[in-house]
Amino acid sequence: MRIIVALLLLSTTVLAQVANTTIEMATSEDLKNDSLKAIYHEDFAEDKSISEVLFGALSEGEDGAWQNKLINGKYRMSNSTDETAVRYFWLGNIPNITKSLAGKAVSVTVSGDFADNLSAAGLIYRFDSDTKNYFAFTIENGTNYAFYVRDDNGLRRPIVGQSLYIQPDTNVLTVVPNGEKMELFINNHSVGGLSSAEIKGTAVGIFAAGIGEFLFDDFAVYEVNQQAFDRAPNSHTKIYSNLAQGYSVDYPDGWTVLAKGENKPVTIAKDEDSLMMIMPLKDVSNKESGFVGRALAMFENIYEGLEINSITDSSLLNVPIKIIDISFLNKGVKTSGRWFVPLEVSENGFMIMYGSPETEFDQEKAEFERILASFSLSR
Repeated sequence: MRIIVALLLLSTTVLAQVANTTIEMATSEDLKNDSLKAIYHEDFAEDKSISEVLFGALSEGEDGAWQNKLINGKYRMSNSTDETAVRYFWLGNIPNITKSLAGKAVSVTVSGDFADNLSAAGLIYRFDSDTKNYFAFTIENGTNYAFYVRDDNGLRRPIVGQSLYIQPDTNVLTVVPNGEKMELFINNHSVGGLSSAEIKGTAVGIFAAGIGEFLFDDFAVYEVNQQAFDRAPNSHTKIYSNLAQGYSVDYPDGWTVLAKGENKPVTIAKDEDSLMMIMPLKDVSNKESGFVGRALAMFENIYEGLEINSITDSSLLNVPIKIIDISFLNKGVKTSGRWFVPLEVSENGFMIMYGSPETEFDQEKAEFERILASFSLSR
């Protein structure tokens, strides 16, 4: 078996519920080329004036805590002073094409310098110009994604998480309506969806929050090809939910789940050699040297011929970790693996690993990543 630890803690965290809003993670297929048809595209070209971009919706120069500028074919929003500052720009219609953006999909490419853990940039959706209520789908601190809700109770973010699909430099965010549901995509990969009838606005736009320099490019509005979009969902048609441990995960038809009890590992398996393990760490002491040392000792007891190839510092979901690359023998076959070990273990801490025989791993990797993308932890 080739074991690769793919994720620590969680890939999506539900932080708070929103009234009359249903949150689903990774329930849609990835976007296909025929799903959307662009009816408006803004490339922020260098030869345009600010009044020509987004039909004059944007500002340039000093704007409260923000400094905004059309530069190098992108729209830049910078804030170096106020970590609580939020700024957005919205588009309510497309002249000569459509009077309303109800039922339209939207996407934008975001990049930049996310200087703070709560720095965020992305899209607003269902913006209501009367109430100023909206949803926002963002990249947060350059490594996570977050979903914000602005309603009569103020601005909050009920979802924050990490996806395998987030790239280190540039990411494309897309929101696609599907009835009352909003399907969320990062780089054309599904990361979940929300159903809500609470906010009924129809405008769309761009959003930035916190300290940083945020760059926007290729803003687009689309008609949805509903026939192409309404394909059968991916193979994750079953859901395993463990309320005691506070998480749920989708898994493919034909796979099985073996749960040994509260605070015990859960195995999701295609067969005895192709499987994923969710390992809760609630009972682990949160001492760096103690836990990392015990993890290494555990590896030595489990794996024959263990070799530790490298140990590097990193982080996931703002949690400091050690990435440990190993090789070992499994039934006489040399295999390799990667473990993500937390330096401190939170109350809801997890390690997740998956693997399959080396000859089958490439074709099964996509299934494992889809399972991981569906993993959610409720607080």
